[in-house]
Amino acid sequence: MDNTSVVQQLKEQLDLKEQENQQLQAQLQHLRGWMNSLQQRARANDPHALLVARELYVGGVPEGTTEDDLCSFFNALMTCSGAQLDSGTSVVNCSITRDKGPPYAFIKLRSVQETSNALAFSGIQFRGSTLKVCRPSKYHPDWGVLLGPTSPDPTVNTSMLSIASGSAGGSPLANGGSSEAPRKASNPNRLYISGLPYNWRTQHLQGMLSPFGELKDCVVIVEKMSQKSKGYGFCEFAEGSAVPGVIKALHNSLVEGRKITVKRADEDSAPSSASG
Repeated sequence: MDNTSVVQQLKEQLDLKEQENQQLQAQLQHLRGWMNSLQQRARANDPHALLVARELYVGGVPEGTTEDDLCSFFNALMTCSGAQLDSGTSVVNCSITRDKGPPYAFIKLRSVQETSNALAFSGIQFRGSTLKVCRPSKYHPDWGVLLGPTSPDPTVNTSMLSIASGSAGGSPLANGGSSEAPRKASNPNRLYISGLPYNWRTQHLQGMLSPFGELKDCVVIVEKMSQKSKGYGFCEFAEGSAVPGVIKALHNSLVEGRKITVKRADEDSAPSSASG
């Protein structure tokens, strides 16, 4: 088969894939329209139900924690894990109660879907305390399902977070009380790479890093709804001996005109919620 035939065959395959993609997009839009109509009807029947569906109970809040502390921590978690659907802050309100035993809080998020995604953080460590994150007792799944998802999106990425043993739902652990996003602790083989071109996806990062050694994991973080890159990602090498060479070769190098940062993911300055 000559080169012309190969190119023509590839073009036909790409055209077919594009047609399939357009068909799937049309089906997705149809389903979204149907779901939106259900949600609008449910909201009209019971406006209070939407407020409850956007609220979460947080137990185990440490003494001395402020509402701003807790909002900042959960917003960082949402950004780090991809549980956030769009830019801006996901948590819009927090109220801590301190007069009935150990402090507990109710946090309100801007959407039902992001509220459900935040359920993935039950068991997170915050200032030495294990937080319990769950629906409030007044939430009823039977009507809640009409307003949006009732459980976290399975694509929420907690792979960079250490999971607490025995926590419900694969709950992550992280250092709390700062604007820094949580990170996987004590893993010298894991790197944080920021300043990436915004057109890059995971395969681009894999292509840049794979010459240095076998990759166990590699991901470029993207916005949930728009699927636009946030400009940073994470990788983990099978052999720790590859890491110093990667940092030496790539840190502060230019990639498509952008200076990238390459450092160990468990360093104090990597990553922050403002990265990328």
